[in-house]
Amino acid sequence: MRREQIIKMIRIAAIIVEIVVLTIYFFGDYIMEIFIPNQYEFPMNTKSAIIIDAVFNPFFINKAREILQRAGFNVTVKAGKAVSIRLLDGFGGYGLVILRTHSAVADGFLYIFSGEAYSWRRYVIEQLHKTYRKAHTSAGEVVFALRGDLLGSERGLIGSTIILMGCNGTSSTNVIKKLFEKGVKEIITFDGYTDFGYMDTAVLAFLNYVYRNRLSCEEAVKKVMETVGADPTWKSQMVFLGCNYGE
Repeated sequence: MRREQIIKMIRIAAIIVEIVVLTIYFFGDYIMEIFIPNQYEFPMNTKSAIIIDAVFNPFFINKAREILQRAGFNVTVKAGKAVSIRLLDGFGGYGLVILRTHSAVADGFLYIFSGEAYSWRRYVIEQLHKTYRKAHTSAGEVVFALRGDLLGSERGLIGSTIILMGCNGTSSTNVIKKLFEKGVKEIITFDGYTDFGYMDTAVLAFLNYVYRNRLSCEEAVKKVMETVGADPTWKSQMVFLGCNYGE
């Protein structure tokens, strides 16, 4: 083999290696995710609960867990950076879901903020379709946010009660309808901007009314509004939404 041919082959090999390295660098995360499905089948356990707290308040988590465990629940907690975007669109099987996350409306959809730092190199296809997007928290963090209608595994929310903390929980009709179409039993949320301090108080009161005083979720929401009232700053209220929403 001629020396020129050897040099040419070495150059071609070097180019191929460079392409592979660049592909892995820019799209490695996404390539791996193709082979790791994020949707699973989950058997429903009505006595299981998950607290997903991307903002991370240990006081709220401990109080909520205490109320639920006394009521016989097995409680799973995911907090802070453990609240990945894949967790938000892949969990399921819980009778009660508490989502303590930032949220915002964009393009007519409610987006639920994760605790996962944003990177333009990750989830490229999802970002192009705006199912995942870049989001800025009030604390200046830049994280991934999930389009709300994709919350949970495809069949993982059947029979679930969701407490959707965060702002403007009722502002995206298409998201609410889609969650009920996925089998969600009922949603407790807030109808405008609100502060986490108020939401923590309201949700803990709600949990007490339901799991200690044995009120229905709808009755408990009414009781919270009588005793805790609306957000003192934004005047937003806790709202109960049933599976007949929109009819």
